[in-house]
Amino acid sequence: MIQTVREKFTCRSCERITRPRAPFHPIARGRAGPALLAMVLNGKFGQHLPLNRQSESFAREGIDLDVDPEAWLADVLRRINDHPASKLDELLPWNWRKPHRAEAA
Repeated sequence: MIQTVREKFTCRSCERITRPRAPFHPIARGRAGPALLAMVLNGKFGQHLPLNRQSESFAREGIDLDVDPEAWLADVLRRINDHPASKLDELLPWNWRKPHRAEAA
């Protein structure tokens, strides 16, 4: 767990309290940081490592994604054009859920 400490500062002359801004996250309220996203994308597109091998690699480290990589990729490619940009985090492997039969048709 990473804990970010943001200290409060006060101005001696006007006694105003200020705090620095929160750190930037690539996905708002998401669990994945920039390093994990970069690692998955680099493995997929830079090293041509299939998603099933990446999920096996994560499983060896104790991270269970519990996602069928082929079903995930097929569903994401089908939905990505019409999916709102503000909800793209729903399509990431750790947030993705299998579509119901009615949605897939």
